[in-house]
Amino acid sequence: MKSRAEISSRHSYDVRVTFKAGFNAEALRSTSATPGFPWLSRLVTLVRVSRDGLVTQAKSDAEKRRMLGAAHDGDLLLAAWPGEWSQDVFVVDDLPGARLAVGLPRKGQKPPAENVESAGSVSWDPSSFVPSGRLWCHLAEIPALPVEGRRQLTSRFADHYASDEDAIALLRRTDLDPSVRRALLNGVTWFRAAPLIADEGCTPEEALALLDRFRTAGSVIEAALRRRETREAAYEVLAALPYLDAAKVWMDGRISRDPMQFPDLADRVLRVILTKEPPESSSGPGYGADRYDRPSMVRLLLKEVPEERRREYLRHPEYGSLAQQALLTEDQLTDNDLLLCLPEILMPGPVTTGAAPTLLLHVYRFPRLAELGGTDLRQAATCLLDAGWSPVQAARSGHWDALLAAARLAETPNLIEALAQAAVFDRATPRSESNAAERWTDPRRYELVDLLVSKTGISEKELCYLLDRLPLDHVQDLQESARKRGRLHRLCTQMLEARMKAPFLSSAGIAPLTALPTDDELSTAADPQAVLRNLMSYRGRDRNKVIDHALASAHMTDELAWRLPVQDLERHPVYGPRLAAEVVKICGDSPARWQAFARAWTQPTSLLATLLFSRLHAAEQPAAGRQPGHQ
Repeated sequence: MKSRAEISSRHSYDVRVTFKAGFNAEALRSTSATPGFPWLSRLVTLVRVSRDGLVTQAKSDAEKRRMLGAAHDGDLLLAAWPGEWSQDVFVVDDLPGARLAVGLPRKGQKPPAENVESAGSVSWDPSSFVPSGRLWCHLAEIPALPVEGRRQLTSRFADHYASDEDAIALLRRTDLDPSVRRALLNGVTWFRAAPLIADEGCTPEEALALLDRFRTAGSVIEAALRRRETREAAYEVLAALPYLDAAKVWMDGRISRDPMQFPDLADRVLRVILTKEPPESSSGPGYGADRYDRPSMVRLLLKEVPEERRREYLRHPEYGSLAQQALLTEDQLTDNDLLLCLPEILMPGPVTTGAAPTLLLHVYRFPRLAELGGTDLRQAATCLLDAGWSPVQAARSGHWDALLAAARLAETPNLIEALAQAAVFDRATPRSESNAAERWTDPRRYELVDLLVSKTGISEKELCYLLDRLPLDHVQDLQESARKRGRLHRLCTQMLEARMKAPFLSSAGIAPLTALPTDDELSTAADPQAVLRNLMSYRGRDRNKVIDHALASAHMTDELAWRLPVQDLERHPVYGPRLAAEVVKICGDSPARWQAFARAWTQPTSLLATLLFSRLHAAEQPAAGRQPGHQ
């Protein structure tokens, strides 16, 4: 006689061969490789593709048992199990094992048509019988049910042939023999224990015994939480759980759980998550691994705990830093949350010369920090220079977000000077004929200059250093937007007068216009848009003609057109209306944005369209680090 292991191995081999013959499911994960697969979870749906092409699905417990009992080895069985952010599909590669997991015999149910031995005679295998409907439950409810009937019902339940309702009906009987009752409870498996504990037919002592037997089963703990007599014991069991089991208690039941039903469950689970170390495998690759990593769990649970407890966790001397780190991964935080997370934000960390310090990235993500952080935050930004951070190297690496955040916080002359040098790091010498037409492609650089020139702490020397290295139209725009009789307006005026007299700005210094390329000629170019960008930088006498030719090209895009000054676009018959439509789209119903647009539109301006859009977007937020009237 073959052993149980040999039979299991034989069945698994047959299933794999059948799949290879009819279906190719190698791209899917198998249920046998997923320990504790929740077959009877309401989140799991089974799909069966029979050998004759019939496709059916099963969602309820009864439907799943019928499907697994009637399935053949040649059928394709799939199980859909959703994770937190995605849906995974598994192939059922061990049909006998799946049947055992849902309480069926390994051989399942054979349809009557296949059991016909002779006409009018049907063979019946008692071991393959599974009660259907509520017959056994009705039997359990009969007051005069004989003792032997009760024992048969108990035996059926212990062998997984009866339903939860049958067992509950038996436990509710006051005349049930103690030995029968013990046999019934001793045969309970973890996925059957939860409904018994939740029912009053199960005594508090029996419920506590089941809870003690299945201490790591989330459904059992939740069932015990529903009963007043077992609630405290359930909390004690929860506190003793290892990290991963506590995380599963929360995650596996949170979709179907009423959040008002257990108001302090999140608090109890969060204590375990913060105080116990997660296993290495919980953060490694694999299905659902990211569901249980500590930052995600802490962030999720902090949302569920009461506000007062949330503050206590964030201020806790031992694991407050861990809670703050997890909370700072959120996209949006309230002012109170930001203030509570300030200790972690201000925590000194490793600083690399050309990298983006964590402190500045936090300030860029949460602009309100520039106002909420106060002197401590501004001092921490200044200390970055002493720690080895180089704004110029950061600019070379393209970390404009960090540089913008530093500019919002900068108050000391040394930091402002370093940021001014970073803003024009690639223009180390004053403007010359060779680079007179250069423009920046990143609007954040224009925003950085705007922040720096508005700083009261910037010296005239640094202002002149910046202005002397900006394109002429940028200096003109700064002059137009500056406060009249202010320092910035005076310096811009002086700079413009000096540069207009420079010989390289005369028409003699600009190459004459040659033949403009057609669309057919552009189509043969390696990079047609590079040719258009070169045309858009032309500064000769026929500039308007060149710009109009570039805008009329079939290779022109909105993204490329927005790099032109507004005064070039507004007169164009196509891009003028498009520019107006984009302004309306950005401003919407925002008074602040329309006011910002009006301020920029007091006269024709050489402001780039991309910079105009950036200013309109920024007008909706409080001006962090910018003090109007102090330019």
